[in-house]
Amino acid sequence: MGVIHSPFKENKDMPIQPAMAQGVAGSIQVFEEFAAGLKDLAGFDRIWLLFWFHQAGPARMSVTPFLDTQERGLFATRAPSRPNPIGLSNVRLLAVEGSVLRVADLDILDGTPLLDIKPCVPRFDYLDATRCGWLDTVTMRNRAADDRFERKKQKKKNNMKLQILGTGCAKCNALTMAAEKAAQSLGLQYELEKVTDLNRIMSFGVMMTPALVVDGKVKVSGKVPSVDEIKTMLA
Repeated sequence: MGVIHSPFKENKDMPIQPAMAQGVAGSIQVFEEFAAGLKDLAGFDRIWLLFWFHQAGPARMSVTPFLDTQERGLFATRAPSRPNPIGLSNVRLLAVEGSVLRVADLDILDGTPLLDIKPCVPRFDYLDATRCGWLDTVTMRNRAADDRFERKKQKKKNNMKLQILGTGCAKCNALTMAAEKAAQSLGLQYELEKVTDLNRIMSFGVMMTPALVVDGKVKVSGKVPSVDEIKTMLA
């Protein structure tokens, strides 16, 4: 339903929780079709963001968290590599400007897909807890993230890899034909894959289909460019 923008272009050295990102400012671009839902949100000091860990690697049931040196069960941690890689972050709301939210205490990677927004209500959300498991034994130092949970980048093959992201709609088929025509007219060796799984589509950070991905990079989404435009993208 939107995209989160922050100063963090990569996982390395990014704060691992909002408490360690005090004062870090960013913005959230909410797609226009959802902008009306922002009415009355400006009256809240803090909001919850639900988002997609689009750069996270495959889920592992045993992980070494950032704040520890030994392996823990995945569900006893907040590691991003999960079966359903959904993130939850509590940020400070500074302003609502049309379909853009200005926020602070932001610990999220730039370009992260936004899934939902909820107001933070202390009397509902904050519960007393006397035990915090293994976290009771570690020092809550200002630890930054690294790339341990990041999706590994694949080595490029000799053939160009074209991926069409979409559920098989008419525009998806039109983009497939246009991409193949463009590649063939340039004399390129390529392999083409149609990606219809929604989890895989969202892992590219794509919220609108169809989309064209070339060698792992999203070139266009939400529309079908002309063959000549695609040739420029492939050249």
